Amino acid sequence: MKRHVFTLAPFPSGTTWSIRVPALVHQMVRVLKLRIGEEITLVDGAGGRVEADVVGYSEQNVEVRVQTRQAEETKTPLHATGKRTYVCAAILKKDHFEWLTEKLAELGVTDLLPLVTARTIKKEVRLDRLETIAKEAMEQSEQARVMMIHPPTDLLGAVRVLTRAGAKAVVADTGKGLPSLPGALRSGSIQAVFVGPEGGWSDEERTFFLQECAFERVSLGDSVLRGETAGILAGYRLVRSE
Repeated sequence: MKRHVFTLAPFPSGTTWSIRVPALVHQMVRVLKLRIGEEITLVDGAGGRVEADVVGYSEQNVEVRVQTRQAEETKTPLHATGKRTYVCAAILKKDHFEWLTEKLAELGVTDLLPLVTARTIKKEVRLDRLETIAKEAMEQSEQARVMMIHPPTDLLGAVRVLTRAGAKAVVADTGKGLPSLPGALRSGSIQAVFVGPEGGWSDEERTFFLQECAFERVSLGDSVLRGETAGILAGYRLVRSE
């Protein structure tokens, strides 16, 4: 049976915890109707993971007993290689960017940078909404580390974030003769992929990537993909690359 995963941060001390977060207690008691003896997983969103069982509950709190606790030095996403992976994706219209956020979090991408580009139509996102989506996706996919959602930025701002992190990047693009993304990732040094809007990168943006950043342009395949599809494919390749 699949264990329910819940986020609790920070973790309390000791081996018996009294959970009093109203929204979490409501979910456990009223929505999922957990019973005494039921086994659950608690994560802190920073890599910490605890296996526990329910030993008591009321309308105001849930008592759990810790069974095992993941060691500090092994706090890494369950479905990722452990390295930081950055998808820098142009903001999409309607709820498409929320859907992209959910899927990238499920894959184990560690950082999402929403981009405002020359051809981006929607310029803003609700960070609180995206953070909630990422947390729920983390729980659903049984991971322990929540994906970081960065504030929206332009290309220069995204490059500064990657530079501070020491992360090398490539740019997903269309065109003849471009090397494939999997081929570019084989070196093991690439940690970030830029994904443009459905209108594509402007000539000025391509010049910026080439002359200012020396970022290689790569292909995601022969098909012309929607923005969310391109972002998911880029995130999958990043997470699964060795």
